Amino acid sequence: MAALLRQSRYSDLLSLHRFITQAGVAANVVTHNLLINAYCDCRKTDTALEHYKQLINDAPFNPSPTTYRILIKGLVDNNKVERALELKEEMLSKGFAPDPIVYNYLMLGCVKNSNADGVFDLYNELKEKLGGFVSNGVVYGALMQGYFLREMEKEAMEIYADAVGENSKIKMGAVAFNHLLDALSKNGKFDEALRLFDRMMAEHEPPHHLTVNLGSFNVMVEGFCAQGRFNDAIQVFRKMGEKRCSPDTPSYNNLIEQLCKEDMLAESEQLYGDMGDSGASPDEYTYGLLMDACFKVGRADDAAGYFKKMVDSGLRPNLAVYNRLVDGLVKVGKIDEAKSFFDMMVMKLKMDDDTYKFMMKALFENGKSDDVLKIASNLVREDGGDFSEELKQFVKEELRKVGREEEEVDRIIEDWEKEKAEALAKEAAAAEAAKASAKAAVASLLPSKLFGSKENGTESNSTDEKVKDGEEEGVEQGSEGVGSKENETISVTSPDEVVKDGKEKW
Repeated sequence: MAALLRQSRYSDLLSLHRFITQAGVAANVVTHNLLINAYCDCRKTDTALEHYKQLINDAPFNPSPTTYRILIKGLVDNNKVERALELKEEMLSKGFAPDPIVYNYLMLGCVKNSNADGVFDLYNELKEKLGGFVSNGVVYGALMQGYFLREMEKEAMEIYADAVGENSKIKMGAVAFNHLLDALSKNGKFDEALRLFDRMMAEHEPPHHLTVNLGSFNVMVEGFCAQGRFNDAIQVFRKMGEKRCSPDTPSYNNLIEQLCKEDMLAESEQLYGDMGDSGASPDEYTYGLLMDACFKVGRADDAAGYFKKMVDSGLRPNLAVYNRLVDGLVKVGKIDEAKSFFDMMVMKLKMDDDTYKFMMKALFENGKSDDVLKIASNLVREDGGDFSEELKQFVKEELRKVGREEEEVDRIIEDWEKEKAEALAKEAAAAEAAKASAKAAVASLLPSKLFGSKENGTESNSTDEKVKDGEEEGVEQGSEGVGSKENETISVTSPDEVVKDGKEKW
């Protein structure tokens, strides 16, 4: 499950969890944390909170500090800082020690909301709970940003000097350094950020002393792009391998997006080609970026090719990406290609009326009214609820514009209703015929002796008479000395008569 989470394969993760649960394997706190993390990554924080409540109420164990870190970060990332603050209080009420990582997430949430007072309130609260000094350097980047928000650059840089100074008592790791890099690069101190990054690269000696990680390179890539130094961004991105860091899919997407905005499509496509070698896989966002960039420079066929690759690789483009594809194809006059992608995706996406209208409008304008009527027919036949009244009136109006009868739409609906009625009638007739056939078959299989009818009574009497006649004949034959014991036993029906006749004979 952890591997699937790292690869952002959330659907597979949930399927695996269901399989494990059905197999009777009990979940532990790590399992719950992975599920909560997946929900937060998918921006389903309400579902994550519901799962957290189930963990609190039903699980035979308590949540861990990691549980709260995951939840609070997820809430902050989804702009739910107030709920994250409430969860922090709940964490403290359960006896957990103040966690600088949790406080850092909350402080960064306040920075995102330009709430400098919230940053300082949280820092002072943590400082008080820890006895007057915070040794974990993870909070100092957010604290710097709080000062920058107040336009107190001098104080911000003093915090920076305290954190990275030669005799500093603050413990700095890769994550703590990354927050300092971010604070510097976003507040006009990119040159200082470069010097700090060079120092981090020089001091990085795994496994004992870790000063850079994937996040460090991501921060610097963003910093270079913000400065308009895109080739430098690519260069630092490729340095990851020197420090045994491997870029993941979001890292590639971040740089590809920045390059596409600057019409550096060739460089973007080169990065896309490198993804497989680094172990990262393109996702829907990757293909969407490349598709849009191709349309932007007039490469409509290549844009369509990226969309097809996305579908062929098993990814699921959303309606927005599909709409951009069709819009781009229609704008360059590739109506047939747009229609083919419509046919490909119509059963895979929940298309709204606007999506149908756009495709229908393009077909009408290019003399393909019959194709529109086929779409309407499919809508009626496959799910009449999708052919809304608004869409129906739209088709009628467009038919009038091109000189066609609007009643053609009504006839499609009437023909379908007639076909449904005929099909129902056939089903009813077939059901009655099957019922009658079954009844006849059952009647033919039941033995007639089970019924007390006159026919059965006559047959029984006739049989009794035959038996009686047989008994008398057998007795006569026995008295003449022709029969044997075997013959006597077979010819006589009543056991008492057999005994009696035998005694008299012998």
